[in-house]
Amino acid sequence: MHFRKLIALLLVLFMMAGFPIAHAEEAPAVLSSSRPEVYYAASSTTPLRENKELRDHLADALTRCVSEVSLESFKIKATQANVDAISELIFYEIPEAFHYVGGGFYYNSSNYLTQMEIYYLYDAKTYTPMYNACKAAAQKLTAGLEGLGDVEKALLLHDRLALHCEYSVDDLTNGTYDDNDFTIYGALVEQMAVCQGYAFAYEYLLDLAGIESTICSSEDLNHAWNIVTIGRVKYHVDVTWDDPVEDITGQVYHDNFLISSTALYNNGHKASDYDTSPTATTYDQAFWRYAYSSFQLVKGELYYIDSADFAIRRYSDQATIHTIDQKWTVNSFSFSSCYARLATDGKNLIYSLPGSIYWLELSTGKTMLLHQATLETGFQIYGFDLQGTTMIIEPFDYPVFEHDTKKTYQFTKPYADPAPKMTDAVKLLRRLAGERVVLSAYLLDRNNDDTLTIADTVLLLRELSA
Repeated sequence: MHFRKLIALLLVLFMMAGFPIAHAEEAPAVLSSSRPEVYYAASSTTPLRENKELRDHLADALTRCVSEVSLESFKIKATQANVDAISELIFYEIPEAFHYVGGGFYYNSSNYLTQMEIYYLYDAKTYTPMYNACKAAAQKLTAGLEGLGDVEKALLLHDRLALHCEYSVDDLTNGTYDDNDFTIYGALVEQMAVCQGYAFAYEYLLDLAGIESTICSSEDLNHAWNIVTIGRVKYHVDVTWDDPVEDITGQVYHDNFLISSTALYNNGHKASDYDTSPTATTYDQAFWRYAYSSFQLVKGELYYIDSADFAIRRYSDQATIHTIDQKWTVNSFSFSSCYARLATDGKNLIYSLPGSIYWLELSTGKTMLLHQATLETGFQIYGFDLQGTTMIIEPFDYPVFEHDTKKTYQFTKPYADPAPKMTDAVKLLRRLAGERVVLSAYLLDRNNDDTLTIADTVLLLRELSA
């Protein structure tokens, strides 16, 4: 951050040296403003910050790396407060403008801003591929949200970002922060960020999903997060604190999702220098507080693991669709919380147990063992996710990881979808015709009557055609 601020300061000094800060018909007058500090977010509720037309106008110019942009049509008075507000708008409301370092503002004899000259950390050749990579990552993270409510969208994006990004622990420990740690590029592309990168990335994803949000921050806490507006009501969301250090694959907490300022304070944000306007307690005790794994979207429905009740549940009606009957233990002591992790292949669910990985078919409730792990004595599976056709598995001897746990013990296994396919329907028809065919009677018994009949074939064909 020091390098960025140095550039901004030099540019501002250059502008002040090269142009008079004065009113003159023969020469354009100029004001200047540099990229603000994130900790100023709490006091930023100016009309300019809320001007969506101005935001979109500037975002278009910034993402095209335009050096000069007209401001005449917005009729903005040429004051230092207004040019600082424009810089704040860019910094806080346009997270994709991570290459912005400051600007010079021209104004006319009527004392209205006419043009902004923009200064960049990167040129277009460098920035454009970085921005394109951000958009590609965001497209994957926002996939499938159509038709969901804003709460569900915000919840899925919260979880997907927490799974996608890790906190830059090494940079924190060594004090070797990279500029990207503070940006959406770090969070979305490099998948490593600090709180500011998480907050900007979440704001960016929410904007793509049509949900209003902004940055909230505290200098006393040295921390930044989001205020999210759902149904015209504001709530705090802190993705960083819900993605604890050290990172465990598949683990996501929800203690800081859509909560009031009171709940946020009680959760550890014990400071008085941040925006406390979110007062609604609607979700302070929501059921997702007991979900320690990510919510998964399958065919328009959300599913999650209730870690207090050891149950896989459907979001819409809280119905239990599967009970987890194994517990995690250390030295014969059984934990009261469930450390199963949940993933999806897009059609069904995959979940972890202390020593194994299982597949759960949503249409029938049938389960199938995918992998039985051979682990060191005392080790159990605490981290799990499915990434494409690869299962990521992380065992350890305790549910809190150390710095090198993932690097040392993580392993992968290939995933093959066991769901019945058209070839299985053909095999079933051949078996019913009297042929000796090897098949999975358990999976092909679609009506769960313990007998293979033509009715199972009809049900399977209907499912496959759907």
